[in-house]
Amino acid sequence: MSIAIFPKYVKIQCDKESFSRENIEALCRVGRSPKKLGQGYTGEKGIGFKSVFKLADRAYIRSYPYYFQLDRTRKVGIITPQWDEDLFDDYKGQYQTTIVLDNIRDRSTTFSTALRDDVTAIDPVLILFLWRIKRFHLKLFRSSLDDEPAISKCFRRVNWTGSGFVSVKDEDANTMRYFYKYQFTIDCDGTKNRQLYSRNASIVLAFPVEKESSTYMPLIQKQNPTFAYLPLGDFGFRV
Repeated sequence: MSIAIFPKYVKIQCDKESFSRENIEALCRVGRSPKKLGQGYTGEKGIGFKSVFKLADRAYIRSYPYYFQLDRTRKVGIITPQWDEDLFDDYKGQYQTTIVLDNIRDRSTTFSTALRDDVTAIDPVLILFLWRIKRFHLKLFRSSLDDEPAISKCFRRVNWTGSGFVSVKDEDANTMRYFYKYQFTIDCDGTKNRQLYSRNASIVLAFPVEKESSTYMPLIQKQNPTFAYLPLGDFGFRV
């Protein structure tokens, strides 16, 4: 997955399989989420994607064989797709799915400037908890004309198991970090009967280790990242 942040637009690219007709209908309707029971997804109302229009005027989507745009400036434009291939003449089709959020309405500053500190703070350990993503590349550009990003974060999960030793490679720094990951499931009683959730929750813990020859030793240090599907930030826990 690749995300490129520019002053007035964001480009998101992913190699996952293309959108199905069901996926397209879900993007263009309310309450038509294709998510299945018990798969650990967030959300259930079928309105999550519509939140991009709080920030951007248009969303261009290419997911073969679909090329279309949604536009908040058109009447009911955020739910009525309009076929549009022209924009993607400027974007190589090297990814299976590309989404461009265009004309970002941040009048106080450029979007890339506003996100600079947040992008800088992202830790490669993030990818241990985004279990569907094997490689993540985040780039921030000060100008739409720049060839090279001002900030680049590129990390890859080298191996992955339910529980055991995993490695994360920081491709920009060409360094490797090692973790012991432990995953388990607990039963829980919810206070609300939500459609997409079963009565259990998966807990994943990742502890940094140092690799010494063929063994691993605990690396005792403060642990910052906390996640609940998405990163919550540093709350000062000392683990």
